[in-house]
Amino acid sequence: MLSNEQVVYIANKINEKVNLPVLGEKAEFFIIKKAVTKVLDILEDEIPEEYLDFLEDTAKGFDPEQGANIQLIKDNVVEFVNQKVNIPLLNEETEKEVFGVAIDVLVDAMTKDKKLEQ
Repeated sequence: MLSNEQVVYIANKINEKVNLPVLGEKAEFFIIKKAVTKVLDILEDEIPEEYLDFLEDTAKGFDPEQGANIQLIKDNVVEFVNQKVNIPLLNEETEKEVFGVAIDVLVDAMTKDKKLEQ
């Protein structure tokens, strides 16, 4: 679904916004990157193929004028992913925070005229 560079980009975005207590930066990044990989595996199996195309073609994608609807999509996907993925070292609230940033980055990249940075 995404290149290793894109996964690292998402993991870095999460790492900027979420602090995992007690862990050093290296361990924190490792856990976050694993979480991103799990999220992507689930989404690849669960979201329509046309949505995956939004990541590749900036002419396609969610209409930015639909902000409230896009936020609803993000919220629903975060809830779905949080039910499917368990990260043993994190509590549910922190998991939801990690997944929230990951989904924000992905859905923003699926918006017309935007792309996932690398």
